[in-house]
Amino acid sequence: MTYEVATDNIFSATSVVASGFVIATASTNFTAKVDATGLQAGKTYYYRFKAGSTVSPVGKTRTLPDSTATEVKLAVFSCANYPEGFFHVYGLASKSDAQYALHLGDYLYEYPDGTYPTAATGFRKHQPVTEIYSLDDYRTAMPSTNPTPI
Repeated sequence: MTYEVATDNIFSATSVVASGFVIATASTNFTAKVDATGLQAGKTYYYRFKAGSTVSPVGKTRTLPDSTATEVKLAVFSCANYPEGFFHVYGLASKSDAQYALHLGDYLYEYPDGTYPTAATGFRKHQPVTEIYSLDDYRTAMPSTNPTPI
């Protein structure tokens, strides 16, 4: 598949600053890793992948600042047990003046459904309901229902 990195989210011909070909196979768990080079420090970029006529959703990233930066604003997150909360803070952080997001903890826990020590409500169930062991388990670990806020 091909990848493109651009300075705008519509990938106009003059905004594409990096592109290339990357292979995602079973041996890499169908994960594509790209080291785009030649990007400017402290700048926002957009990226996407193309495979035939299929185009991925557009992603957004930001390069780290250069060594002359005197300030960096971070939104720092830690340990969010997805089945147990709504985590409105992610939306609030996206609207803040933070330049980067740094997540220091888990988002999904490996415990079987209903057995996590602090599971108070368990209103959002993940799949599989058994303990999560494999990459396939993690890839299917998502809510089975769309909960109503309490």
